[in-house]
Amino acid sequence: MPINISSTSARGTGYIDVRVGECQIHQAKLDVSTLTGEVDADDNLPPGLPIRTNGAPVTAGTDAIIGVLGPESAPNGTVDHFANVIISGNLNKNAIEDNLGRALTANELAAIALVPAIRLI
Repeated sequence: MPINISSTSARGTGYIDVRVGECQIHQAKLDVSTLTGEVDADDNLPPGLPIRTNGAPVTAGTDAIIGVLGPESAPNGTVDHFANVIISGNLNKNAIEDNLGRALTANELAAIALVPAIRLI
């Protein structure tokens, strides 16, 4: 029996899963006022965005990060809120950069390298 498709309209931005194998996920509070430059067309934060321990984006290579946003995107909004953050495991660097729409900066790469539980492959 054929499947009836009633709508093919876009429902937002689709993203690549950045995880490779098992990963540990933690909830972190995002400082949405500092993340406005990282949002997509739907006002969501893409998976793979490195997040500092204070919920802000990476600005220096010595920033302490809690992990990278994911495995799903998170709404930015106007009020600080919690989102899933990957804190350990292997992550696909190419998938992260595709999701961000840009290459990881030198500061982001250096900050990720400071987290021994996360490995970019």
